[in-house]
Amino acid sequence: GMLELNNSFKILKERINASTPFGRITGNRAVADIEDEIRSNLLKLQASVQAENLSEDSIADIHKLIEDTRRLVINREAMNVR
Repeated sequence: GMLELNNSFKILKERINASTPFGRITGNRAVADIEDEIRSNLLKLQASVQAENLSEDSIADIHKLIEDTRRLVINREAMNVR
């Protein structure tokens, strides 16, 4: 439900904050593309999480977007290690 969604979103944001700051990894187009995608997902998520009366389907979609975004964050961190 909504509470769990807010929690997942909060955990995602904490994960991103703990990560290397965006724009810090230079000269890597793939990383820049991932950062752009993460940013745009976060904007979508921010709007969705603040919406009221979300249907179960919407909540499921938002969960999926959070999960996809988390995967992007992890990929970005992995690319950064090289």
